[in-house]
Amino acid sequence: MRSKTLLLAILCLLSAAQFSSAQVIREKNDRPEKVYNDPKGHGMGMILSSANGKGFSYRYWPREFGFHISFFPAAEKDNKYYNVGVTGYKTLREFNKSRIFAHIGAEYIYKYRLHDNDYPNTIYPYNYPYTPTTYYSSKTNGLNLGAGAGYGVHAKWVSIDFFLGYGAYIRDQTVLNSTTGEVGNDNTIITLSGGFAFYINL
Repeated sequence: MRSKTLLLAILCLLSAAQFSSAQVIREKNDRPEKVYNDPKGHGMGMILSSANGKGFSYRYWPREFGFHISFFPAAEKDNKYYNVGVTGYKTLREFNKSRIFAHIGAEYIYKYRLHDNDYPNTIYPYNYPYTPTTYYSSKTNGLNLGAGAGYGVHAKWVSIDFFLGYGAYIRDQTVLNSTTGEVGNDNTIITLSGGFAFYINL
């Protein structure tokens, strides 16, 4: 009699354990997999950052890793400005409506400006009536590199990201005027970087 009772108790315990295990597995599988914007991960928006890009931006961030590309063109007569950027993301910590992430970015900058009859008279400062320079132009090629941490908040349709880090700003500038010819000026600055971006989740 005791052996039958013991056997029945063991069978009941095994059945309960099996049911509990199946329930845990089912609940785990029923939970939706966490994503950082929406299941597709696509976003369109704007970004303004010192090292992560400027202008119109497309972002793809479906899981832990993501990226965005940006582009900003501007032109007025002979004056031109172009900016192309790309940034990679890695989520470090995710919350209900926000996340902490790491980022690394780069952007290329091209600027051209033509100046007519406004170049300062530095060659003959004491001979005011005589102005030897009739025009000058400046062309700048720049590269901004940055890395650091960021914080983003997101809802169903929109998200806002904030960037903070350290960056290197490299400039190669050429000035050409009709009197002194072409003069080059290279410059590199290493300092803080930062910015923000706004996206509509598609």
